[in-house]
Amino acid sequence: MALINNIAWLMRRSPIVLYGGHGDYRIRGIHVSDLAELMCTMAEHEVNVTVDAVGPESLSFLELLEKVRAAVRSRTLLLPVPGAVFPGVTWLLGTLLRDTLLTRDEYLAMAAGWPTRRRQRAVASA
Repeated sequence: MALINNIAWLMRRSPIVLYGGHGDYRIRGIHVSDLAELMCTMAEHEVNVTVDAVGPESLSFLELLEKVRAAVRSRTLLLPVPGAVFPGVTWLLGTLLRDTLLTRDEYLAMAAGWPTRRRQRAVASA
């Protein structure tokens, strides 16, 4: 949810939003209440398991940006930047905003289709 909130915030305030590469890497989300319910259910068991908790819908990152842009009624321009440059762009913007928008590891994992370390820790502790 933090990623979508950050995107929406940027789209409300910036005429341009950049994305890495072609934006064709896939995103699968989960609603916070569904995740909370799953965590409560898993807490009842003394088993260490990995759970694929995300929903079945899969969007490309570019499709996600387009949906958020429409939802916030923004006219922001979506521009691609080379994938190798994108982590530096998000770091610089995050530094200016005093927030972490997307870490280098998160972008690289997302672009490669891998789970992030943050997601792996959450799943491992479930």
